Parts: sequence; C-alpha cells; structure tokens
Amino acid sequence: MNKHIVLKLSLVWGFSLLEKSVDLASKSASLSYRYFVLYSHSGGGQFVHCYVMFTGGKSVIRAVAANAGCYLWPNPARAYPYDVKRLKALALN
Repeated sequence: MNKHIVLKLSLVWGFSLLEKSVDLASKSASLSYRYFVLYSHSGGGQFVHCYVMFTGGKSVIRAVAANAGCYLWPNPARAYPYDVKRLKALALN
C-alpha cells in the first residue's frame, strides 16, 4: 500500500464545486464575475482555509477563515490533517 496520502479533491471534497457554483450563479444572473470573496466561520472557516491551501484560491479575491476548529500548517514534520507531512499530491484533477 502507498504510504503517501493522495487527495483527489475533485472526487473527494467539495472544493471544485465552489468555483462551478459561483460560475453557474454568475451566468444565471447574466453577470461576468470571475472572482469572489470567501468568508466563513467555524466549520466553514476550516473549509475556506483548506480550500485556499489546497487549490491556491485562484478565483478568490479575499478569503477569511474565522474561528476554524483547526488549521492546516505547512509543517512537513507533522502529519495531515494538521500539517502537510505525507501529502504526496494535492490535485484538482
């Protein structure tokens, strides 16, 4: 078994759905927004934090993760879900 955790975000998590939802809402309202502001509290704050860490937040102008239950730190010495040790791939494809 592979010792590395491989995350297929588009299949496992809702990160890819966020940009698709914003795009759909923008098109439905006949708007041309390509970027958005992302703010959330508590569990939603964890989502915002991980979304930006894993995807780079290309479409996000500003992100606020308020009072998340835990945060992912870029520390290669500690294991996921608190740090990035053993994360081999963070891909949206």
